[in-house]
Amino acid sequence: MASPRLVLLPADAPPTALPPAHRALSRPAGLVAAGGSLAPDWLRHAYRHGLFPWFGEGEPICWWSPDPRTVFHPGRLRIPRSLRQSARNRGYEVSLDLVFREAAGWVVVDYKTDRVPPGGADALAARYRGQGLAYALGLSTLLRA
Repeated sequence: MASPRLVLLPADAPPTALPPAHRALSRPAGLVAAGGSLAPDWLRHAYRHGLFPWFGEGEPICWWSPDPRTVFHPGRLRIPRSLRQSARNRGYEVSLDLVFREAAGWVVVDYKTDRVPPGGADALAARYRGQGLAYALGLSTLLRA
């Protein structure tokens, strides 16, 4: 079986040209494609399919899907009582990079937590678990208002 190769996308390609997340390279871990566009239709398509853009100044747009990813399902999320009490008593201010709704529920994207070093996904997930819980609590409170 041949090793997956990086897909290079022209800027005028449709968003559906993005390969599926399961085609991500193992080195660099999670890289799916380069090129394309940051137009809203591209971003909607990418986020709905588990891809996000990450690149440096002067570099081509790179589309990533590291595995594993941290996913919070609000309907199945158990927020600890101490966090609920703390939020009621002191309140929280939460800033999200992107929030959108899918058939399965709300999706929250926070770019800084998408930097997953090879072999570091579990440690990173543990490090940001509290932040993810705060996001879920803030979003659920906002949606009830």
